[in-house]
Amino acid sequence: MTEILRSGLILLGGMASRAGFRAKYLFTYEGETFLDRQVRVLHQVTDEIVLSCRDDEQVGSLPDHLNYQVVVDERKEQGPSEGVRMGIQACTGRYVVV
Repeated sequence: MTEILRSGLILLGGMASRAGFRAKYLFTYEGETFLDRQVRVLHQVTDEIVLSCRDDEQVGSLPDHLNYQVVVDERKEQGPSEGVRMGIQACTGRYVVV
């Protein structure tokens, strides 16, 4: 079994209030969603990817084609630090890129 050295953690949390409450990770640029681009780039330099969401509703909005571990904030409305906390707990790599 290959050791997981580098983990990639993508924070999806946030309410996107400055973006009109639209999920920024689903915005597109050059035909690719922001999330798909982040996954594609991180996949080149990490051994695993974990997605951190604010709640189960947000998990339900993720595209079906993403087959990665997903974590949800335990402590609500704590900002990105809670997403980092939950994500790092789920990551198995020695190093984590957030």
